Amino acid sequence: MTSPAPTRAPGPPLVTVPLEQWSRQRALAREMHDELGNWLAVALRRLELCEADPAPAHLDAAKHAVREAMGHTRRAIGELRRTTPAGPPGAALRAFAAEAAPPGTTVTIRAADQDPLAEAIGQEVFLMGRECLRNAFGHAAARHVNVVLRRGAASVRLTVEDDGVGFDARRIAADGAQGLRSLRERAAALGGAARVESGPGRGTRVDIEVPVEPSTAPR
Repeated sequence: MTSPAPTRAPGPPLVTVPLEQWSRQRALAREMHDELGNWLAVALRRLELCEADPAPAHLDAAKHAVREAMGHTRRAIGELRRTTPAGPPGAALRAFAAEAAPPGTTVTIRAADQDPLAEAIGQEVFLMGRECLRNAFGHAAARHVNVVLRRGAASVRLTVEDDGVGFDARRIAADGAQGLRSLRERAAALGGAARVESGPGRGTRVDIEVPVEPSTAPR
């Protein structure tokens, strides 16, 4: 008589977090590493130099670095407390553009907000669209920015196009520009993709397409 095969105790359940929370955690981690960590390292190095050579310049530089670190800490706390505007992404993008568009820039937003999206998807679409608008407002020197948000049966597509100065998209992608990488990460986390087309003097077009069904990402 054969003995029954030993049974294994069930492993710990797979831990998942909402996509919005996961995305914010990744953004905050990048901020901590790139900004807060840098200034703390500078402060520590200056204090070490001050031990060997108590020159006022070292102490002043350490104080400056600590103040910068404190500023980034306050901004990180503010980001953790911030809530994404409620409502459809098209309406939220209109509200953001009304507040942030520089003088002389006309923004046109066409969005079918009557077709509601799942909250997690709607928030991510808004965040990606806001990043595109920020880039257009801050870097493109565009006179016109057009935003189109369409929902299909299985996916939602966001297009943001401006007539600004443009840039070398291949070189920027090779350099690992943070804004473009963030867009692609967000879209990929939703099971979609982001494509950027641009060139010097030709403006910029960003196409983002993601599924309408929400998903989760591993911690």
